[in-house]
Order: sequence, then structure tokens, then C-alpha cells
Amino acid sequence: MIYLLDTGKLIDLKFPSFWFENTPQGKFMLSIAFGQSKYYVDNLSENVKRGNRQKLRRGEWPSKAPYGYVNNPKTRAVDIDPELSKVVKKTFSLFAEGNKSFTEISNFMFKFGMKRESCGKPIKVDQIKRMLSNKFYVGILKYANEYYEGSHRCFISKQLFQEVQKQVEKILRPRQKGHDFAFSGLATCGECGLHQDWEPYFEKWMARDEINDQANSETELQKLGENQKEWVLGSSGGTGSLQRKEKRII
Repeated sequence: MIYLLDTGKLIDLKFPSFWFENTPQGKFMLSIAFGQSKYYVDNLSENVKRGNRQKLRRGEWPSKAPYGYVNNPKTRAVDIDPELSKVVKKTFSLFAEGNKSFTEISNFMFKFGMKRESCGKPIKVDQIKRMLSNKFYVGILKYANEYYEGSHRCFISKQLFQEVQKQVEKILRPRQKGHDFAFSGLATCGECGLHQDWEPYFEKWMARDEINDQANSETELQKLGENQKEWVLGSSGGTGSLQRKEKRII
């Protein structure tokens, strides 16, 4: 901001409770005002984080409740949604059977009114993955890469949750391909946690005899004169084809 004032791109600043003058004294007072604002924002952020940590130590969830739960504005706790919790429990049970994909689970939940709030469409696949792997459903709170024991009621058993995790890992595991790649299934993405995919890198295969024939043909072509070249290549595209072949040889 002060740089824009120095370069003349800003002439003056007028606020409801503050009037800036573009002078050395005014810039000094402006820098003090910005410093106070920065301190207030940082201090407020630290107080919020401190309050969230206190809630987590008590086993309370400080953010929006996951699917199947609802935030209680009176008690500031997380309660079980009597209707949606049944849909979520049925979703876990269906997925544990091993014959449902993430997309099918999303469509199943959409039939019961569970959709994205922003656009009303079915829940995204990555959100389904996070829901099925969310330890909140078995009483464990993960917040800022730290784990806490939750005090909320759970409607998903630990046994069912473990069965779902096996199916999630089975789907996310790289599929066996025709080639045996070394270290397959060991490397994962640092951002999303999914396994790295392996595949052979090539454009196409050509027989050795075909390559030799093409090389010999091009070599013989260079021994011909200009008129003979035109006569040989006339049936395969004329001068344009000749120029392309010469460029490819060079």
C-alpha cells in the first residue's frame, strides 16, 4: 500500500474513522495503523485456535458435523441425525459387502436426499472416500493432523468401519497389469495419498526389417539427382512429400 503511495498510483485514502494525508507523517501513521490491524487479526486467530484445542481436549468437535450428524446450536455439541444417520449406516454396510463403487455409493445417498449443498448434485467421489475413511464415525477426532478422543455418540461399529477400510484399500490399490513393475504399490502421492500408477512409456513398436528397409530406401534416394527424385516420389505426394522426407532425413 505504501509502495503505491510512493509511486503515485494512490493519492490519498479516506476511511470512515481515519483520513490519510500523503505526507511522511501520514505514511508513518498509516504503517502504525496497518501494524495494529495485523496484530489484531493474528491475535484473534490464535485465540480461535486455542479455543478449538480446548474443545477437542473435551472431546467436542469444533467444525461442521460430518454426514449423519448435525450441529446442535444450543449445546454446541454434535448430535446424531435420526434420519440421515440411517442412510450413512446403510451406506457403510453396502460398501463393506465389496460390490459397490464410490460412484454407486454417491448415487445411493443422492436418492435419500444427501447431496452437495452448493449445487444440489450427487456427492463427489473424493468426498465419499473421505467419509468412508473418517475416524469420526468410531469416536476419533482428527484436527490439524492431531488425534483426540471424541465424546459424541457413534452409530458405526468399529468392526464395520474396519471392513469398510479393507474395501477402500482394495479399490485404491493399483491393479495388476501385464508388466511386472518394480516397487509397484509402494509409492503414494503426497497430496491425495493415492498410489502412483505405473505404465510402459513408448509410442509404437516397429519390426527391425521394416526399419532397415526404410533406411536403405532413404539412402538410395539421396544418390539420385533432383529430376530422378521427383520422378520416384511423384506417385507418393510430389514435392511436398519430398521436402518432408528430406527434413526427416536431416
